[in-house]
Amino acid sequence: MPTCKQCSTAFEVTDSDRQFYARMQVPEPEFCPSCRYQQRLVFRNERNLYMRSCSATGEKIVSVYSEDKSHPPVYSQRYWWSDNWDPKDYGRDFDFSRPFFEQWAELYNTVPQLALNNSSSENSEFTNQCEKNKDCYLLTCANSCESCFHGMWIQSCRNVMDCLYISKSDFCYQVVNGERCNRCTFSQNLESCSECHFSINCIGCSDCVGCVNLRNKKFHIFNQPYSPEEYKKKVGSLKLSTHAGIQTLLKRMQDFKLESVKKYYEGSKTENFSGDYVYEVKNAFDCFNCRYSENIQHCQDAWRARNCHDLTETLQNDFCYSVEGSAYNNNALFSMKIKETSDAVYCSHCLFSNHLFGCVGLKNARYCVLNKQYTREDYENLVNKIIEHMRQTGEWGRYFPSRFSHFGYNETVAQEYFPLNQEEAIAKGFQWSNYKKPAPQADKIIPAQRLPESIRDVPDDVLNWALLCEATEKPFKIIAQELQFYRQMDLPLPHLHPDERHKRRMTLRNPRKLFGKKCDECGMSIQTTYSHERPERVYCEGCYQKAVY
Repeated sequence: MPTCKQCSTAFEVTDSDRQFYARMQVPEPEFCPSCRYQQRLVFRNERNLYMRSCSATGEKIVSVYSEDKSHPPVYSQRYWWSDNWDPKDYGRDFDFSRPFFEQWAELYNTVPQLALNNSSSENSEFTNQCEKNKDCYLLTCANSCESCFHGMWIQSCRNVMDCLYISKSDFCYQVVNGERCNRCTFSQNLESCSECHFSINCIGCSDCVGCVNLRNKKFHIFNQPYSPEEYKKKVGSLKLSTHAGIQTLLKRMQDFKLESVKKYYEGSKTENFSGDYVYEVKNAFDCFNCRYSENIQHCQDAWRARNCHDLTETLQNDFCYSVEGSAYNNNALFSMKIKETSDAVYCSHCLFSNHLFGCVGLKNARYCVLNKQYTREDYENLVNKIIEHMRQTGEWGRYFPSRFSHFGYNETVAQEYFPLNQEEAIAKGFQWSNYKKPAPQADKIIPAQRLPESIRDVPDDVLNWALLCEATEKPFKIIAQELQFYRQMDLPLPHLHPDERHKRRMTLRNPRKLFGKKCDECGMSIQTTYSHERPERVYCEGCYQKAVY
């Protein structure tokens, strides 16, 4: 087995891997799947948003680029999409006396970048990697939502807040991995549930509190049935509208869920696969949060993919390899933030184009190298020569070097899945951002611990306060729409900064790493994200269904 050149870990290259690499005409990778994933994430800033000036107009805009970054130029969404500039004006000849990546980086640092990715939305300026949202705030990777706040991977929802990977749901709070849910809070892995709270792995349930592994149940508390009258009285005694009551039940739930069995993966309708949170996939290996896909490997957050390897945050891609943040592409290699392209290689932020090599920011283009236009014949001849040049320099088959990212490691999604401190990041060759956002303006600053226990005792004036996170002491504010949501749901104000809340939600999902184990019931071999050191009882599919159905 080869050894990863970055982390020195041995990794497997299977026969199916080799067939795919041969089909794509690329060499076998020099880095393990985890390090390749990390390299792609280093170029992805989702949640860190800043106020800065548009490099073209000077207007104040929201951007993923902080104002201290001297390059690249950053344009507002309106100006970037306009006809006031032409990315081909930055085109240049390829210099065969120099490495490809150096020349690409010069172009990447020069072509104006889009402030953030937020299209077809209304009153949702503080959202990124989003589209078709209305009245939303601080969402990432969210589409077709209305009045949703502080969440990631929110799809077709209304009035949800502080949620992660949730779809087609209304009035939910602190739900991780939910679908078709209504008025659910502090729960995980719910499907078609309503009024379920502090519950895990429940389907078709309603009016349940503290429940695990239930199916089509009603009026249950910690998996015990109650009459409607008893249930209402018991739930009232838990004081779930107070901060203290919520914290007490969260702690109790942590103990209770360890007593319950776990399925070795989350998902359904799978065939010949390995991974976690996978739905309707076939021949999918080492894949996480993937749906409706076939013949894929080493993919994360990839939906509707076919015949692809190493995808991260993609939608509907065919025959693509090592691609991040992209949609509706085919035959794409080593690219990021591309949409509706064909045969794009080593490209960034290119749209509605085909036959591009080493290009940045092009729209409706074809047969371009480093943003310079060529005829089809000249393009094909030049690309073949560049690929041979890259083979000689050792660049062909590698992703963009991390040192060329426009972001500090701590600004990117890499920090969420591969956390490093500043010293560790710099030692590994990553950049680090020391930019500090201005403190929020407020009439007064109070520790969150001093907030009223119940939302009923919170005055309207709280909108003018800055609250100090009880975990990090980082100040944060409550916006009017949030306050209205808490009052509608009868929930207390949070004591944690939105970043800390997001961080804690992320820990509720297992790491994206597989371990070989045996089912704790029948002994069958399984691959699971539950490591050997963890105390949970983990069952194979058959044993789990017998235990919960």
